[in-house]
This record gives sequence, structure tokens and C-alpha cells, in this order.
Amino acid sequence: MPDTLTLISHALCPYVQRAAIVLLEKNVPFDRVTIDLADKPDWFRAASPLGKVPLLKLGGDRYLFESAPIVEFLDETEGSRLHPEDPAERARHRAYIEFASQILNGIGALYNARDDTGFMLRVKHFVQSSVIWKVNLIRTVPSSPAEPFRSSMRLSPRCSAISMSLRRS
Repeated sequence: MPDTLTLISHALCPYVQRAAIVLLEKNVPFDRVTIDLADKPDWFRAASPLGKVPLLKLGGDRYLFESAPIVEFLDETEGSRLHPEDPAERARHRAYIEFASQILNGIGALYNARDDTGFMLRVKHFVQSSVIWKVNLIRTVPSSPAEPFRSSMRLSPRCSAISMSLRRS
């Protein structure tokens, strides 16, 4: 592995932040290169099969792509593990990471709406999905230590009103 890894990023990408947080948490030295996704450099197109960030340059022409495999690689190769040793608990952690990714995808869809109509359709879908995500999350949290967590996951009055109006439409 090279002395310094390079994280290829974009300023607005939350998935890049996931990799950056793990690098910082594990005290791994790294360089950060920010690219313009609207004007992708040729080297980036060649290195990123999906044309997305993050990329982690390992050295030479070796790159990892997608935040989940990058974070797993870092967890397995750098310092002490961030995930628990117990396979079931580790799987549970990964499930919550996927859960958070779905929420980020929903938020990202709002940013990518082309017009007001598309935005409102995406808001409707996101709110409906959010209700489902919250219900599923509450079902998976163990009952005893989760009471403060459960109460914090209740829908806000505004979200509840929007949700109720969407159910009527």
C-alpha cells in the first residue's frame, strides 16, 4: 500500500464523507482531490466504472470505487476495527449503513428534480418512504435500551400533517 492514499471526491457528496470520516477516525493520512462531476477528467472516467465519487486511489493505477467497499477495505486494513467482532452485530451495523444510504438516496433525489412538479412528486415519495423507514427502524431496535431512541423517531407534527395529507391524495 502507498504511504498516502488519495480520496477522489466532490464537495456535495455525502458518500465521500463516509470514506473521509473513516480515514480520519482511523488516523490514516490521505490526500483529497476534488473533481467537477459536470466536467469529469479523462483519468477519472478511466478509473471510475460508474462515473461516481468516491474513489480511493491505492497507488499506481489501483482504485477502489463505491463508499461501502472503500470503508470495508479501510476497516479491514487500517488500525483497529470499527465494526464489532461478532458477525451478527457486524451484519446489523452494515444493515443500518444501508438504511442510512437509502435515506441519503431519497434526499439526493430531491436535489436532482428537474422542475417543481418533479420535486413535489419526489417529496411525496420521500415522505411516504420515510414513514416506512421509521416504522421498520423502530421494529428492529431492541425494546429495553431503545425507548429514548423510539421517542426521538416519532414523526414531527409537520411531517405527520404532510403524511396524512399524502395518504388522502
